Amino acid sequence: MNELSDMPTNITADELFERVSDILNVKTPSEMTNRQMHETLLLCCAEGLRDTRHGFGNLSSQVDSLCKRHHVKPADTAAIQKMRRDCNSQKAILPEDLLYDCRALCLFIAAVFETSIPSTIIGRIPPTGKPVTEGSSIDYIYIRCIVQSWNEETMKVTIDQDGQEELLTVDYRHTPSYIDLSYLHSILKEGMQLNLLDCEVNGKTVIPRLVVVEPDFLIDISSFTGLRLCSSVQSGCIAGIGRFNYLRIRLRNISAALIDTSTVMRIC
Repeated sequence: MNELSDMPTNITADELFERVSDILNVKTPSEMTNRQMHETLLLCCAEGLRDTRHGFGNLSSQVDSLCKRHHVKPADTAAIQKMRRDCNSQKAILPEDLLYDCRALCLFIAAVFETSIPSTIIGRIPPTGKPVTEGSSIDYIYIRCIVQSWNEETMKVTIDQDGQEELLTVDYRHTPSYIDLSYLHSILKEGMQLNLLDCEVNGKTVIPRLVVVEPDFLIDISSFTGLRLCSSVQSGCIAGIGRFNYLRIRLRNISAALIDTSTVMRIC
């Protein structure tokens, strides 16, 4: 089953745990192993959100919402998000990491379905999470985070990086004069994912110079023709365009696609 539409509906916790058991039987993890874990996570999220009105666009926000709803511990939430990243990679998960990722997936399934991890799996996964290496810290050059709340000057976000979950304050008003992030106030949503780049940090307060909104949904327009862009935010050619018509561009040959918020490119 390669597509989510081909997956079964109304799946049970037992069926999901059976999938985890199959993953644990793998002796040499491969890209197929990643796919099996990713599909299991997708199925669990779909079932957990079935009777809600939430329609999150990306898996990270779904996981974050379900972890909060079911009161998953911050350390376990971080492990679950790491598992999500690992299984979404084309690179095969290392055998020892696979065990920890299976543990995280089991914790997530148990939380969503409000049940216990089967005894047949308990002895096959680590009893505790993977130890956090001493000295590991947040990369303040690049912060991947999820919006929790906001006002006209700041927003509260949780980081989506390895280690303990941490709450940060992002100041998007008191930026250098050549950077205008005020437009963010009208488009922010709870659960929205952001990439904060080139950040100035003062304690738990972050001032980013670059922001990418919903980075998992950037699009490559390099093959589009006949599209005229204007680089100036002040340009009159944006008149009549809806406030949400931001064009998010994935730039080729750049490791991380960036949007310079001082010259946000919009459709003319």
